[in-house]
Amino acid sequence: TTFTYTGQEQTYTIAESDYYTISGNVQTNAGTHTVTVSLKDKNNTAWSDGTTEDKTYSFVINKAEPQEGYVPDCELTLTENTDGTFTAAITPVDGTEYSFDGQNWSNDNTKKVNHKEEVTGYIRYAATENYNASAAASKTVKAGHGTLEHYNAVEPTCTEDGNIEYYYCPVCKEYFSDAGAQSEIGYSDTVIAKKGHDFSGDF
Repeated sequence: TTFTYTGQEQTYTIAESDYYTISGNVQTNAGTHTVTVSLKDKNNTAWSDGTTEDKTYSFVINKAEPQEGYVPDCELTLTENTDGTFTAAITPVDGTEYSFDGQNWSNDNTKKVNHKEEVTGYIRYAATENYNASAAASKTVKAGHGTLEHYNAVEPTCTEDGNIEYYYCPVCKEYFSDAGAQSEIGYSDTVIAKKGHDFSGDF
């Protein structure tokens, strides 16, 4: 009574007889199927229980597992938003579904990600009429600081402090010595003290 999809016709076997007809017992696609057995001459024949109504039976063709290695590639990109957040997007592939927790799946391939937040995207081929969903592929990325404010180096004067070249993140209020935000520094590290006045020497 239980089969697995093969792409070929599968038969729920009931002994044939000149007294009844059988329908619905040969099926190909996955699902629950109903077999109907009907007496040909209900006026002169009956089932062993004395009834003449049609008899029905059910059998199941289960979905098949996808071929091994049938897994889509997972590409995950981040786009900076104007409010300091990011949009994580899984590159779409025909016939797939998406998740950002590996448990809940849908057709939504995007998620809003906070500043400096790590996100993992998952993709798999969705279940079809005859096949279960494929194994999932995933990719993890970390949202960075986005667009940093850049400050050019300024030489100090006698009366004004200068500064080194540095970068500033207005969202988390952190300072960096490089555009890739790999080397964090303090604000005091950016300052070059003013020179002051030198009154030494001859007049």
